[in-house]
Amino acid sequence: MISRDYNNSSERNFLGKLLLLLKPAIRISTREWAAKYRVLTSEESHFVGKFDPDKIPALEYIYDCCDNRDIYTIVAMKGSQIGWSELTNNVIGRTIHTNPMKMQWAFPGLEPSKVYSREKLKPFFTGTTILKELINIGIAKESFSYFKFPGGFLKLTTLGAISSAKTSAIPFIGVEEP
Repeated sequence: MISRDYNNSSERNFLGKLLLLLKPAIRISTREWAAKYRVLTSEESHFVGKFDPDKIPALEYIYDCCDNRDIYTIVAMKGSQIGWSELTNNVIGRTIHTNPMKMQWAFPGLEPSKVYSREKLKPFFTGTTILKELINIGIAKESFSYFKFPGGFLKLTTLGAISSAKTSAIPFIGVEEP
């Protein structure tokens, strides 16, 4: 006869981790995620405080396209200073929080990727509490091009360098201003 010992910590730990696999997925749109979790810092924007995606109504349709599982490719021609970086940051942030996976963001050159990382991504990660808990910014030697989080990573690469993309199977790829 087999008896159970309810004081067995390794068994309880195993069962706890097993139950985490059954945890329901977080169902939230990118716009809802941005309104709920996103906080703009003075490093990122002139507008400081809770992010309001309704302030940029021209991007509403693109937010909806980003959340549509049947749309695999989104191409947009845009002007400057319209909030596109905030849209892409919100998509990245929601993905890290709700459906972590390997992501790659490609830039036309090394300098634009460094500037984007320094001026947009790092303030975004440190200003958004839910992401600050998931991504270790400032703990180890910082990399401008690689951010690891539970379940995946975000890699910033340059266009034209096939060596930066050929070694990894990455299901989420973004290209910024090719």
